[in-house]
Amino acid sequence: MDSTRLFNSPLIDFNTRCPNGKKTVYFNRIKAEKFAEYLSSDGLVARICHYQDFEMSKLIKIEEKYKHRKDKLDTKMTDYRTNNIVEYFGPGRKRHLKEYHYKLNSFAPERKMFFYHEARVDGLFAREETTTSMTELYKDRDDFLIRRHVVFLKKEKKFGPQDPTNQRPIVSITDTFSRNDAKRADDDIQERSYFLTEDRIFVRYHRDDRRITQSWREFHRPPGWEDSPSSFAMSSEMHRAFNADANAAPLKNVAIYQMLNEFLVQEDKHRVGIRAAEQETKDILNDRDMESSNPKLAISFYDVERNEEFRVMRIREEEEKKTEEIRRKELESDYLAPYIARLRLDPAHLDVHSALRLRDQCLQDFKDRMLGQANLIQKRYEEVASELQKKQQWYQQNQTTLTKEQEEDYLIYCSDAMFRIHILETRLQRHKELAPIKYTSLEAKLRHDPRLYRFLTNV
Repeated sequence: MDSTRLFNSPLIDFNTRCPNGKKTVYFNRIKAEKFAEYLSSDGLVARICHYQDFEMSKLIKIEEKYKHRKDKLDTKMTDYRTNNIVEYFGPGRKRHLKEYHYKLNSFAPERKMFFYHEARVDGLFAREETTTSMTELYKDRDDFLIRRHVVFLKKEKKFGPQDPTNQRPIVSITDTFSRNDAKRADDDIQERSYFLTEDRIFVRYHRDDRRITQSWREFHRPPGWEDSPSSFAMSSEMHRAFNADANAAPLKNVAIYQMLNEFLVQEDKHRVGIRAAEQETKDILNDRDMESSNPKLAISFYDVERNEEFRVMRIREEEEKKTEEIRRKELESDYLAPYIARLRLDPAHLDVHSALRLRDQCLQDFKDRMLGQANLIQKRYEEVASELQKKQQWYQQNQTTLTKEQEEDYLIYCSDAMFRIHILETRLQRHKELAPIKYTSLEAKLRHDPRLYRFLTNV
């Protein structure tokens, strides 16, 4: 191949890597396919097919590699022996999904999801669902929660209208916590179970290293809790406990009442959280259905060969920027623009009266500005002279008691003050000399301005 032709090839052709952007290599019971980036509409760049026989007629596994997917899909692995599919995602998804495990052509809700727990507020690491259960694993939580297991009642198929919420009844909720070294083992909860169908709460504490048994408590839900959750009557039948430390003092009824109340409040929060988790799973599944049926690729802003939309937008922005820069420079060079806007005049339809008003307003503002500068210099001159006079009076009154350092400071101050007075006198004198010259120059500039020339020529 001619080297000149190779180096003069467009970048989009060079990135195809091989003819037609596709290459297939055969190995022992393996077929490897490579695709150029952006060649496939779904972003597929590599596919490895594993076969059971040498004739490559029985497909057992497919590994697919993707790039530039907006849904952050990186790798997809399909195992036809177990019907398992695993999808791997890069960071940046809306719900921070990392891995998605599910069955091929299975209608049973058996799936497993892994998440980037560092990016999530709740620290969720994994979620596994079956027909009758949901298990969530957590990491790095402040409350030391590491696992939540929920058991659902299997819904029976019924004829007639379906429940619009389609929610599975909850049978039990079990939370597992890691060890909190800041608490005693007998006060640090290891497992807390809510048996909703039995109206029972069971709490197991961590085992102390010096003992072979664990402390536990069991509560029974007070009747009518749903009707009046703020208050309920406590009875001895509602609580029983075992403390592994035989010498520990039993808890008072007030502490037990507060503990039960806290557990009941947490139970209501858990129910809401479980329904939110189910809804999040549904949202993820809906997103995956849309992303799989209509995959979209992310194109770099700098890839002008493919990103036509961004290229047109960038050209439009550059043109708008140039137009704005020209307009800004015109406004900066047009010294009459503020006065035209203030007097609400139309530059294209000026008359003698409008031209005179424009000239007089411009000259009057110039006079006011020159007078203001002169007054400012004069005021500063008077302030420095007054401060120097007060310092001289102070020196005359305390001359006999001053130290050598104070006299040196006085002389330095006087020298600096006289220098500033001299500078201010010079500036004021020069201002008085230049003000009439500048005024005359401005008047001539107005007279010869193309917009005012024909109105001020004979005035």
